[in-house]
Amino acid sequence: MLGRAIAGRLVGSPDEWKNRLQDAVVADLTQAAGTPVIYVEGQPDRSDPATASAPR
Repeated sequence: MLGRAIAGRLVGSPDEWKNRLQDAVVADLTQAAGTPVIYVEGQPDRSDPATASAPR
């Protein structure tokens, strides 16, 4: 529990860390590609039989 509290102070919450990582990846890809890259997050439509069995 103490380790988690210390890590939380250093790198933030898991959501904050994930968001910073995503932003860094998009920035790196934009720089490498030389063109704007847009991150789009989506979830499969579970009511669609074609995607209903897709792993989460």
